[in-house]
Amino acid sequence: MAKLPYIISRLRLSQRGTVHLLLLGCLLVAPSRAKLLGVSTTMLLSTGNCICEEARHVSEAATSLSRIASFKNAVLDIQKAYISNKREYGLALERDSVRKGDRTVPIPGNIHSTSIGNLSGKLGDIHIHTDEKPPSSGDLYGFLDQAIKDSAYLRYILTPGNQLYALGLIDKAAAIQFLTLYPKRNGIRKKQADGTVLYFQPTFPQNMVEEFDQLKGWYNASDEAAICFILEKYNSGVGLFKRNAKGDFKRIYTEIKQNENGNLLYMLRSCL
Repeated sequence: MAKLPYIISRLRLSQRGTVHLLLLGCLLVAPSRAKLLGVSTTMLLSTGNCICEEARHVSEAATSLSRIASFKNAVLDIQKAYISNKREYGLALERDSVRKGDRTVPIPGNIHSTSIGNLSGKLGDIHIHTDEKPPSSGDLYGFLDQAIKDSAYLRYILTPGNQLYALGLIDKAAAIQFLTLYPKRNGIRKKQADGTVLYFQPTFPQNMVEEFDQLKGWYNASDEAAICFILEKYNSGVGLFKRNAKGDFKRIYTEIKQNENGNLLYMLRSCL
């Protein structure tokens, strides 16, 4: 089965403006995404909306955990802590604490990141951002460190506006290969005037950082659309999930279309 980058490389545009799909089997993309150039397709052999189906079990797990009383308490405690000084706060979701309904004190970070401590054997973790942006490259690499050890591990990201995201593992083999091909760049440490050291989170390799910035700057893609595109294009094995109005976590992904002026549009879509 092929991922999006392979599909793009196998598209052929005829002289009459028709895209021919030269790939058999499940595309792992929604059927509408085959129209990457905004023109009709003459061949589309797909077993369905695979990008959503492959992530359904993670979607259900992220939703189920978020509805437990101890998870809701964790969200409230982190929000209260954030209001006090507008820094990132986070905590680990302990297996026993979640089961018993115990509360855990949020761990403070700085305006860019937070360290939650030893996460071995935990169900997952949750932290709050200081802006309305989705999970970052640092969030992704930190998540992968845990998810490679435990495929069921979940990382939740909260924003000040009460939007919740989750990172979940979909393909462990792909995730391991991603870490090998695209290792993280360690975050820089910057000494402040008062002597304290400000730590910035790890980032993608430089070429991926530049591509992310181009998606936003050249194509006006949102942060959500840009990070989803990177996750899919480089076959990270990770899905990004967003809580909807019903409280369900649904996978979000990027659809590429072409407008009437010939410009590519990177549009965010959500699984149903």
